[in-house]
Amino acid sequence: MKKLLMLCVIWVVYSNTYSQTSIRAIYKTILASNGKSPVYEELLLQGDKSTYKLIERVKPEKVIVDENTGIVALNPDTPDSIHTYLVSNHKAKMIFSKTFLSSDGGDSYKEYHVKEPFDVKWTFHNESIKIGTYNCRKATTNFRGRTYTAWYTEQIPISVGPWKLHGLPGLAVKIQDNKDEVTFLLDKVEAPTNRSININNSIYQNTVDLGTFAKLKKIAHERSEEAFISKLLSQLPRGATIQKNESSEDKSLDLEKTFEK
Repeated sequence: MKKLLMLCVIWVVYSNTYSQTSIRAIYKTILASNGKSPVYEELLLQGDKSTYKLIERVKPEKVIVDENTGIVALNPDTPDSIHTYLVSNHKAKMIFSKTFLSSDGGDSYKEYHVKEPFDVKWTFHNESIKIGTYNCRKATTNFRGRTYTAWYTEQIPISVGPWKLHGLPGLAVKIQDNKDEVTFLLDKVEAPTNRSININNSIYQNTVDLGTFAKLKKIAHERSEEAFISKLLSQLPRGATIQKNESSEDKSLDLEKTFEK
């Protein structure tokens, strides 16, 4: 009886925490795949649901070379309309995403709705720093083929983070991978916010699971690579060949390199 009562108390506290929570956080996202030119994305939490979407893109030059790594990033000129849009249900611990794949090197895109559970395994450390006005603590995780270090603040005690990186005991102020290819920086916060979440229910329809999407992405990537090589060969002298780099080292700049759950 006591255990049942305790569970009920925990559930009431949990429900009340989410029902009374509303926050809008803007993140400056810097990706090597975008030539390290920033995009600004909005995290909007209301109750037990949150959304994450693009609000502004700063387009890089056509070709940018990273001075530290030598990696060349091409601006793919992708329209804002195909930027990934996320809806997270924090009570059910599920993420629904609207994302796009191209099989022809970016000439066209197909929309997919992906449904996946989230349970990021964070390791917490004793280190702390101050970022701006926030006292931050350190956490690390391995997620989708990348190793991330997060600095979060318990001054804003919510477990919702940028993109799919939920589960910290405070709002993430900075999250960066160990190769400096992915960075999320907190730019501004409204708490509480009077903005309302508007979710198009179509995102819950015709969904595919993570495993299926991983296979679809692999096929799309292979076909796009073939299309790119074909276009390139058409501009080279007759008889020219292109040798692919078959190095085993993973040099992908994709945000998600693997699709483990």
